[in-house]
Amino acid sequence: MRRSAGLALRSSLVAVALLGISQTASASEALRTWKTIQVGVLPGNSFVRAGSEMFEDDARSRESREAMGLWQRRVEDSLRTLDLVRVVDSDELRERLESRGPVRQTLALAKERFELGRERYRALELESAGGQLERALELMTQSWSEVTQPRLVADTHLYRGLSMMDRGLESEALVAFRSMWLHDPDRRFQPGYYPSSTESVMKRALDDLVAMGDLVGARYPAARLARLAQAAKVDSLITVSLLPSETGSSVRVVVYDKSSRLRTVDLSLKLDDPEQAAELLDRALSRWHSCAVRSEDRSYVAKPRMRRWQLEFGYAHALYIKDDLTRAGFSSPGANIAVNYRVGRALQLFALTNQKVSVPDANRDLMEPMMTSRFAFGAGLTAEVGRLEPFVRAGVELALTLSDVKITRDVACKHFVGAPSTLDPGLNPCDPGRVFTVEAPAFVAGIHGGLGARWRLVPSWHAQFEVQFAGYAFGSDFPVSDLNFPLTLSAGLGHRF
Repeated sequence: MRRSAGLALRSSLVAVALLGISQTASASEALRTWKTIQVGVLPGNSFVRAGSEMFEDDARSRESREAMGLWQRRVEDSLRTLDLVRVVDSDELRERLESRGPVRQTLALAKERFELGRERYRALELESAGGQLERALELMTQSWSEVTQPRLVADTHLYRGLSMMDRGLESEALVAFRSMWLHDPDRRFQPGYYPSSTESVMKRALDDLVAMGDLVGARYPAARLARLAQAAKVDSLITVSLLPSETGSSVRVVVYDKSSRLRTVDLSLKLDDPEQAAELLDRALSRWHSCAVRSEDRSYVAKPRMRRWQLEFGYAHALYIKDDLTRAGFSSPGANIAVNYRVGRALQLFALTNQKVSVPDANRDLMEPMMTSRFAFGAGLTAEVGRLEPFVRAGVELALTLSDVKITRDVACKHFVGAPSTLDPGLNPCDPGRVFTVEAPAFVAGIHGGLGARWRLVPSWHAQFEVQFAGYAFGSDFPVSDLNFPLTLSAGLGHRF
């Protein structure tokens, strides 16, 4: 009886605990807000064409265009049925890109260059026309014209190809015509309008394009999509293309994710069975949706570990900006070692040391090598721009001389400074008072500043370059008024842990 009562009591306690955990999870779930995914729809194209069809609008081409429009709408409708997904169609995507002032100005300049290049081509100024059209394409790239004005981009490639054909550059013209078909595969030409040689190259360019392996990647490169998604302020980009296949036509649907910079969906659907293709499309988009939805509260997601410590080492080379003791100055090569601790995203604490040896100058005014150890401590600010990490820092510096220093401009003293003590002072041509001497150890202290940048090679290693500056305020037996303001250049590697 007692055993049964104990088991009942333990069961009740477990049930109460599970109920409390369930209520806590439910409350946390209720407070959590979910982020709406903005999906930008890129202009789609049908590449079900052959070079022999560049003149006629036959039944096959019309069916392909209709199928392309149908599947474009089907993909958009399927996305709209998903929770927390906002579809940014092609028109709205174009408006977002063109609403930016610099983009509109660049596009206007691109159109002017295109018109100027076309006029030069008609005036048979072929080389000048090619230059203007090349510049127009550069401006169109900056203004996202492959998304907002694809026919204008195709027209520019058309006239580039025509000018190259007239100059006898058939291979270059083939590449230009291929780019024309890539941006406007539905284009038609009137038979006989262009010379037969030009029409032949156009046909070959279309056949070459359709035979390419990855038309979607050629039309929308991944590196380009990353910047496009950021400019249009969308989370993902989706494109639909109709491609030829061995059994007819196929639809390729690609979803590019801005945060991961990867194709999270790359689906090819054969159109032999439209109902099965539609079902596969819905399944693929549902799987993508389950992984793409994110919570605004990311506290439950494990954050990547911040590598707070940095150990940097490399070569250092110092020069004294103020040097009134030597005539030609002297250089000080050495090594630089620094330890940084990252307090936050922008604030860092640092400690560094420079071990350097000052080499006698050409006149040997610095009579012997001077060994110096410099130590600096302080704080700095840093920022991350992709792989680049510029930084600035300031603090205090202490320098110690580890060897005796002797400096003179007297030629005689350079040869007789070590004269024997038995020599009569009147016979010594060197006046000891003309030799500036600092006996080790001596120290000097002042302020320290640095400006540099780091370039991340891999997550745990980086290259670094820095310009260090120091100004000494006081010292022990050190000529601060005559030798000051060392400027140090350092370069090396760093490890983060």
